[in-house]
Amino acid sequence: MKLLSGLICDPVVSAPPAFDIGDIAHALSNLGCFAGHTDRFFSAAEHAILVSRELSDCEPKIRLCGLLNGTPAAYLGDLPHTVKAHLPL
Repeated sequence: MKLLSGLICDPVVSAPPAFDIGDIAHALSNLGCFAGHTDRFFSAAEHAILVSRELSDCEPKIRLCGLLNGTPAAYLGDLPHTVKAHLPL
């Protein structure tokens, strides 16, 4: 798939050649959480920000992990937790 930055990514074959935070932010801002079953649009980007804020007492590296926790969804789409729980690790 062609990303917003112009990079080409085939997430099934290999990892993206480079991660662009703009690509990640753009994709997550357009991706709804909970398979869309919310009373308002709740983006994966908003979720990532809320996770990072919940970690406000942690060191910056941990907060960054919270912020980037949804990064795979930017390339692969999102699956509800109930589905992910049944996937092999």
